[in-house]
Amino acid sequence: MASAKVVAKDIDLKDLQVELEAIEKEGKTPLVLDRSKRAATFFEFSATCIEAKRLVVELAMKKKTQDETLEALRAKYVAALKHGNKLVINLDNSAPQFKTTLQGPTTFPVEVFDASRARADDIVNAIVREEDKEKGAGVFVVRDGFSVVVISCFEAGIFEEFLTDSIPLEKMSVLAIRQDP
Repeated sequence: MASAKVVAKDIDLKDLQVELEAIEKEGKTPLVLDRSKRAATFFEFSATCIEAKRLVVELAMKKKTQDETLEALRAKYVAALKHGNKLVINLDNSAPQFKTTLQGPTTFPVEVFDASRARADDIVNAIVREEDKEKGAGVFVVRDGFSVVVISCFEAGIFEEFLTDSIPLEKMSVLAIRQDP
């Protein structure tokens, strides 16, 4: 049985924050489609950002091992949880295999893309190391404000073709940033 086509909601960049909040209330993870890359700039200084395309290139060119790449992803995820930041996963124009090779239950679980599970105790406890815990207290606290946003440069008409095998689209609500004329 074929899955239902995912429909992207067209929005202006100025409405992005309001739309993200609405999606988070629905219990979904936002996927923001933006060919202009203005959304990435919007988050650059206010979020914990993962440049997924760069990680994939480094892995392919053997500049980093699979374990090093997963640890880099884990460290960003933990930092966002710890500081109550948005974790922005910028795919750019790539389709990293987060459903298969770029995930692991103790590093960067695929549940990162599921708003209802990304901050769940069992997920967090599996990825947190002793050195990540609060000094002296021995506990890890997920701060308010944590959420995940995925950004892609693919157009609304073709993103599914490239991202279906990459990320769990069924856990997402898709926004497409209108381009300036």
